[in-house]
Amino acid sequence: MEQSESKNHFIGFLAHELRSPMAVTKGYISMILEGTAGPISGKVEEFLKEVYESNERLIKLVNDMERVVQVDNGAVKFSPEAVPLATVISEVAAGFKEKIEKKGLTLRFVLPDDPNLAIVADRACFTEVVSRLLENAAKFTDKGEISLATRLEAIDGRDMVTLTVSDTGLGISKEDAVRVFEKFGKGGPKFTAHRGGTGLGLYIVKKLTDDMGGRVSFRSEAGQGSSFFVSFPRFTKSGDGLK
Repeated sequence: MEQSESKNHFIGFLAHELRSPMAVTKGYISMILEGTAGPISGKVEEFLKEVYESNERLIKLVNDMERVVQVDNGAVKFSPEAVPLATVISEVAAGFKEKIEKKGLTLRFVLPDDPNLAIVADRACFTEVVSRLLENAAKFTDKGEISLATRLEAIDGRDMVTLTVSDTGLGISKEDAVRVFEKFGKGGPKFTAHRGGTGLGLYIVKKLTDDMGGRVSFRSEAGQGSSFFVSFPRFTKSGDGLK
């Protein structure tokens, strides 16, 4: 336990120290690309854009490392509330639409039949979970589509709402399936880095979902795409699950 706490403290410190120089690097590259320092050749612009994208990946890695420390240390404070599914799905989908369509993919989402359907969860953290699942789907899908859908179901005698994020991407091999929710689990750090990821997103998804009282699972085969399922208690007028 003490060793784990020391490791998390070191990672948190490292993330904090790296953030400032990377932000400065991003700022200066942006100004050069915008022409603040004068005209640049097409070749220089090409190189700078590569550096900018690499720096962006490092920033994301640092942010995810810090988030892992937070969820591992129990530093995330949850405020359960009635979270309107239609609103959150629409907002998250709108934020990813351009990125997904830029890859030539189709984004489909079906809003709940009941516009007032809500779950019991922390709204910010649930939004993060959905965003990370969409980001993961986009990262590992090169053609086809990504879809979001909801359904009501009974789990252990409780009324639950399940959100499904599906893709027609690379899928997950049986070998990798057992490690999907581990740190650097999906194909290892080299594989995720090649795809522009950190290998920490699904670990964070599971930690946040579990800590909010939800459930997360997946179904996938190599080359056949993936479907991730997150389930949370349905909000009722009685306010069950709210504290």
